[in-house]
Amino acid sequence: MRRSIVGGLGLMVLMGVGACGGVPTSQRAVGGASGPSTPVADGSTTLSPTTAPSTTTAAAAPLAPGTSIVSPLPPEVVPVFRAMWFGDQLLVPSESAGVVGVAGFGATGDFLWHKPACRFGGRWAESLRVQAGPIVNIRCNEKIVAMASTDGQVLWETPIPESFTNASGNDEVLAIETKESLRVHDARTGSTRYERPYATARRGASVGDRLVFAGDGDRLLALDPVDGHEVWTAPMEIGLVLAAGDAVYVLGRDHTIASFDATKGTKRWEFSQPDARMQNDALLGVAGGRLMVVTGQGLVLAFDTANGAPAWSFNEEKTRGIDVVPAGAHVLVARKQELHILDAATGSTVRVDPVLNTERVGPAAGRYGYTTTKRVVIASLP
Repeated sequence: MRRSIVGGLGLMVLMGVGACGGVPTSQRAVGGASGPSTPVADGSTTLSPTTAPSTTTAAAAPLAPGTSIVSPLPPEVVPVFRAMWFGDQLLVPSESAGVVGVAGFGATGDFLWHKPACRFGGRWAESLRVQAGPIVNIRCNEKIVAMASTDGQVLWETPIPESFTNASGNDEVLAIETKESLRVHDARTGSTRYERPYATARRGASVGDRLVFAGDGDRLLALDPVDGHEVWTAPMEIGLVLAAGDAVYVLGRDHTIASFDATKGTKRWEFSQPDARMQNDALLGVAGGRLMVVTGQGLVLAFDTANGAPAWSFNEEKTRGIDVVPAGAHVLVARKQELHILDAATGSTVRVDPVLNTERVGPAAGRYGYTTTKRVVIASLP
């Protein structure tokens, strides 16, 4: 069963062990001719000088309503996981002949580039967070490799322990969680800013616009992204955390959903869950003024972000294997080779599109894209 919610965060993180391209990190120049490798104290490797991608890119021209574009995939691109947009480029994670990488396609489906990140020696992790931004972070075996979203240039890489559980980030900060600690990196260089041990094993840290949020024991923590000092704390046993705009949403282990002011830490509202199993494997996302929760049974529940009032639900029959993606004013729910485009505010169905792969749909402004084994498909949103 696969369920996911993908939010508008700043980095793309793929889960997935072995040396990049079969060459040990200590012997390989990262980034090719852009500069020599410079090891840093925490074992990461970065370019010197660092050449980060531009944070701006031209917006894709809107597609006419009801239209779609289908283009063949080059043979070296074998897609895995969700396609995602960065500006006018559709980024496609790829794995072929043991080599993991990313391919870039234009807004009209034209193939632009394909760059390897590392040679894959193990299995992809079952848990996945995909986040699109100027830097693409791919977990390959025992490290995370950062690549430029514009052209796939490798920028830096850093080792991660076997107990890795989660990653979250934005354009400036990458937070890496293990069962024992939270480690915060500079997203552009890979250098470690700080590491904070966990009193209780946790999974679900979320990087907001200004702070890093995590749960430790029975507390919600708001941490400074530079030095890790506690800006504020709030009592709550944390299951999952999602930072979105000026709010932090928490799925508690006591069957509650709560919203906190991201800056001050004051609780805005709290709602007791009607589904006692939800806290174990639910997922969170925000779109159109609604907080969405997907239960382990596949039920999609939406709550008003302003006051926590229940707004709507979807998939009452609890079809397994659904994929839920917030997309601005819409919510995309893929199931049984159909893409249900819902109005985020009301939950009403706007349109149902046939899709050949329900696990790889990535939205952007006015469009969505996905891949099959041989094609890339780009279609309009309402």
